[in-house]
Amino acid sequence: MDGGKRPDRLGEFFGRIFGRQYDPAADATMLGFLISTLQVRIQILEARFAADPAKTQFLARIAADLAKAPGIVSATDGNKAWTEAYRLERLLTMIEPAENLAREIQRRVDEAFDENVVAAPRLQKRLDAALKDAFDQTKTPPELNAQGESILRPLLLDVVEEIHWTYQRKFCVRPIQRSASNRIILAAVFAFLALIFPYLYLYFWMWWDAKPATIEHWSGLPLYSTLTAGLFGAFFSRLQSLQTDWNNLSLGQARDARDWRSILLRGAVGMGGALVLYFFLQSGLVSGSLFPEFKSLTLSQFMYPAIVDAPDAKGLSQIRLILPDAALALLVIWSFIAGFSERMVPGILAATETSLSNAAQRK
Repeated sequence: MDGGKRPDRLGEFFGRIFGRQYDPAADATMLGFLISTLQVRIQILEARFAADPAKTQFLARIAADLAKAPGIVSATDGNKAWTEAYRLERLLTMIEPAENLAREIQRRVDEAFDENVVAAPRLQKRLDAALKDAFDQTKTPPELNAQGESILRPLLLDVVEEIHWTYQRKFCVRPIQRSASNRIILAAVFAFLALIFPYLYLYFWMWWDAKPATIEHWSGLPLYSTLTAGLFGAFFSRLQSLQTDWNNLSLGQARDARDWRSILLRGAVGMGGALVLYFFLQSGLVSGSLFPEFKSLTLSQFMYPAIVDAPDAKGLSQIRLILPDAALALLVIWSFIAGFSERMVPGILAATETSLSNAAQRK
């Protein structure tokens, strides 16, 4: 085996794990479609301005630059090719026929809404105001006035730039999103395995030795379960928030979400919140069936079914079950919620502070 190829294969393997893969064929297809669209638009405009040498020459320069755009996009020049295609499309807005400006702007604003451009509502308001100023409303149908083109053309350029920025942002954020998601999934899997490790150990022990497992010395199980459940809840919350709010994150926030320090910090916050909740519940400040009774925390071992020699249980065999009791299950649930919700523990502390302040004032 050629040892020189191992680093490349290893890099490709970890690149797939952390979401750095790139599909040049798919990117080339989309870029090719955009280039063909621009070429058709240029031909239409050339026919429209055949009698205008200045505009014909302007279109010829755009067409020449468009022909230089790479037909096959690689991982290194893909972003450059898209940027060049977007630049040429913006240049075409400078030569759009004046009578088409209002219709073209509305089409672009509708596209902005379809693509969830953040500025789309603001652009629609600007268009509504510009149409009132750009057209003579006393005529039927309204006609473009002398200042209409100077009002609408910059607006068309602004709308196209906002759409292009959204497209470019999605192009840049997509690999960051995959990398961040994969890293958080990896951290969540680690936290999940840590949470269920005691049970896996017990089940393995039962399978290996076929004897009841000894758990008398597992005094740290409640605290261990609290910390690991809080850690798992924190990573689970982070993954869910990224999947639902990713389009609203800035490029800097997306990079921060991928950073291991940010991921580990979120896990530490989840563990800290679960730990605070652990002592809060143990203090007895709250009570009821929804909260765990710490004196009852244990793992239950019992045989199911309990009786196998009954007439209606003929042929059945018993199975030994090792399950957390209700108190331990409640503790894990509350710890998971404390790690999942960033506001839960601060809310509890704020409510406790208010109660203590009111009690001190009454004294």
